[in-house]
Amino acid sequence: METLYFKPSISEQPILYIDANEVTTVIELVQLMLKMELFSDIAELTERDKDNLIWLFEALENENKRNWIWSQRTLTVWSNQGSSRDWIGWLRNEFNSWEKESNELLHNELTRSLSEAESQDIKYKYKIRIFTNSHSIRQKHLNWFNELSHFTKMNLAGSKKNELSIELSLPKRITPSHFWGASLNWSKRFVVALNIASKGFFWWQLPKDISEFHESIRDIENNCLVEIELSPALRIDWGKNRVLDENVLGNTAMIFFLMPVSNGSDSNMPFDHYATALALLAKNDVHFQFDKNIFYNFYNALLLGMRFYGDYNYQLNIADNLSNILAPHVPSFDEYEHYVSLGEWSSKVHSSDELKITLSEVGMMKIMCDIYFIHVLNELSSKRNG
Repeated sequence: METLYFKPSISEQPILYIDANEVTTVIELVQLMLKMELFSDIAELTERDKDNLIWLFEALENENKRNWIWSQRTLTVWSNQGSSRDWIGWLRNEFNSWEKESNELLHNELTRSLSEAESQDIKYKYKIRIFTNSHSIRQKHLNWFNELSHFTKMNLAGSKKNELSIELSLPKRITPSHFWGASLNWSKRFVVALNIASKGFFWWQLPKDISEFHESIRDIENNCLVEIELSPALRIDWGKNRVLDENVLGNTAMIFFLMPVSNGSDSNMPFDHYATALALLAKNDVHFQFDKNIFYNFYNALLLGMRFYGDYNYQLNIADNLSNILAPHVPSFDEYEHYVSLGEWSSKVHSSDELKITLSEVGMMKIMCDIYFIHVLNELSSKRNG
């Protein structure tokens, strides 16, 4: 393939630039893909198939996951199975099993008795960088947090006041083989807590092509550059002049420590759906819109959260359940009932064109999630503190 991009004027032979192993790898991959075509079955994708594909696309964006997916072992499984659909499902199950094992180890570590001398020993410190399009970040507020927090530190990164560097810690019983999964889950846990507490958006990346994809557009007839953009842009209006202040940071710490630690049970399912919605929101652009999927995951996070924390009365409908909980925290619950109805509808036809959902509805459903989780975890904190 590389020879296609060599200029005829170059004196060296293109073959000198290509390693024999590279050629072998490409040939084997092509042979494998051709073989897979013999077994390909054309069928309508189920909802599980679509979820698996979304998972695969996300996984391929991560270098470590990508290397594992294209490893000799996984490709051999693909060849033996003869079905791309089954292979993707197998990949996801393998990764989930490995992630569950890491989570269980992390859970055991975090729930050990503090009387053990080594329980507070830190083995790893690692940094992540996240971005926000909803808040302005100021170092003075982060300094307040850093003075109170021993295991987590935050600092302003970059010059635009929308980049946040977070240093997290893990204990020494997390072995190197489990570090990747444990650190990923610990990081997501903190970022989810920050999103809930802020009622805004923080993630590893922000959507880029939200209104255009052209580098430039020239009107040849009038000999001038023109701008043609998608309107409205694929952007949620989070409000103006929002600052990541002490109140938000304090709630972040509270939520972070009171969220259940995933150990293979359903306890973390609400927050798994919430994290999935955030990940899709970060990828939502003109090339692929996930509005319905994002809304559906936020709605599921809210519904499963109410059931997990014992706030769901099965003798009432969903709207009445939410009204009992959210009404004291919002000016008027009536305006939220529309979004509850959309949520019920999305659980039935969230892949259908019948469902009209925009980022405006997505933003409101996220806010409903945030209000509920802040409320229920505040109550839990009060009970624990007596």
